[in-house]
Amino acid sequence: DLRVEENKSGTGYYLIQLNGPIYQAWTDALKSTGLEILTYLPNYTYLVRGTSAQLQNARSLEFVKWTGIYQPAYKVQSGLLDASGKFRVTLQLFPGASVSQISQSLGALGLNSVETIEHELCSTIDVIITSDRIDDVARIPGVEWIQKWSEPVLFNSSAQWVNQTGY
Repeated sequence: DLRVEENKSGTGYYLIQLNGPIYQAWTDALKSTGLEILTYLPNYTYLVRGTSAQLQNARSLEFVKWTGIYQPAYKVQSGLLDASGKFRVTLQLFPGASVSQISQSLGALGLNSVETIEHELCSTIDVIITSDRIDDVARIPGVEWIQKWSEPVLFNSSAQWVNQTGY
C-alpha cells in the first residue's frame, strides 16, 4: 500500500488545489503561510513543501479547494510496480532535498547508487533495484519521482550543419 495518512517528518510534501484560474494574489497568500511552492500541476494545483501547521493555515484561505499529502504512489512511473526482476531506476529528488540523506536511506534498504547527479535544479540518483523494493523507495520523503532508467540516445545529431548553413 503506497498511501500515508500523515507526514511524520515534520516537513512534508503536499498538493494544494485552488478554485482556478489561479491569481497572483492567491499564490502570494499561499507563500505567506510559509509553504514553499515547488511546481504547478494541472488543474489549478501546486505541489508544495511545508509543515502541517503551514498547510492548516493554507486550508483556511477561501480560494483553497482541496489539500492532500503527496502520496508515495504518485512518485512511481506507470507500470513500474508491475515490473519483475532486477533493474535500474532513476530517482528524481525534490529541489533542496539532501542527496546524502537519501543515499543513506537507500543504503539502509540495502541499495547502492550506481550514479548520482547533484544539481541545484534537479538531482538524481540511479540504483539497481528489485520490484519489491519500489514501494520502500517511494516512501523516502525527498524522492519526487521514480522511473525505469533508459540508455541515453543521441537524437538530431546532424541538425547543427543545417542550422549553421541557413537552409
